[in-house]
Amino acid sequence: MRYIYTLLLALLLGGIAAQAQEAGYQPLVREGVVWHYEYYLFDDYWGESAVDYKVQFRGDTVLNGAAYKKCFFYREDVLSENAVPVCFAREVNGQIMFTEPAHDVLKDASKELVVDLGRLPGPLFEVNKEFLVYDFSDMQGFVSKLNQEFPYENYQVTSNDGVLLNGDVVKSYHFTSATCSGDYIEGIGVDGTNTGYMFAPIAAFPICYCPMVKGLIKVTSIEGKLLYKGANYDEFYTLSALDRITHRGGPLCVSQRVDGVQITVPADGLLSVFDMAGHMVTSRLVAQGTAEIPSAQLAAGVYIVQLSTATGTQTAKVVIQ
Repeated sequence: MRYIYTLLLALLLGGIAAQAQEAGYQPLVREGVVWHYEYYLFDDYWGESAVDYKVQFRGDTVLNGAAYKKCFFYREDVLSENAVPVCFAREVNGQIMFTEPAHDVLKDASKELVVDLGRLPGPLFEVNKEFLVYDFSDMQGFVSKLNQEFPYENYQVTSNDGVLLNGDVVKSYHFTSATCSGDYIEGIGVDGTNTGYMFAPIAAFPICYCPMVKGLIKVTSIEGKLLYKGANYDEFYTLSALDRITHRGGPLCVSQRVDGVQITVPADGLLSVFDMAGHMVTSRLVAQGTAEIPSAQLAAGVYIVQLSTATGTQTAKVVIQ
């Protein structure tokens, strides 16, 4: 009899746990999470091109009587305490809205003179100067709006198996269109190859292939714990910032001099200098031949010099005294 009671209790507890897991809706607009995206820079046509850009929510604000989270877009390993939000976002009953982005902040955060990193939704998605980016409460209705806005894309969406996110199973919807396919995932956003960013300030919807934005790499905690692997997940992004610089490059020929270093340049390319924390110190285009970095331009210390050309990337460690 005791065995039967124990078995019934175990089945009951197991059923409760399963229900809790299946019912685990996780909001997308939340703090403590970082979204990583693979992005291609124009200058990087010379060689190595992938850059890990990040999106994060941090801090609250009130606009027109509604509560929002601040949305940040950045390239550094850690979000600066002095960072300026690119826009504001809120989530109500599965509907996720963003305010119009500050494009000057977006350009500054990207550190590139990019005219447009994406496109905003049209009138069907705009109400009182905020834009509906997702509607997980009515995905079919949301896709119907997409097809009205972008009829040439011919969106189709179906429910599929749930995705495990931080211990909970969240809903996932597979979409296809004329130019791409992927998944709309609760708590994550759009995931797929060449589907772009999930956020309105950068790219509202994956409506076409963009050579600048490949898509989601991963979702992590602030501490770096991996919560979700995106379609573009690459072990390359698990390396430290410094290791990433040298990971795909062969040796670069440099000559140490009293007043700096001289680099042998086998072909036209992009010459960059990084400190040991992986931060870019300087970068410029150079012609085939030789290039020099005077020690007067750099503080004393150890640096990584990287040359990216059409045929590959080369690196070398140099010491400035």
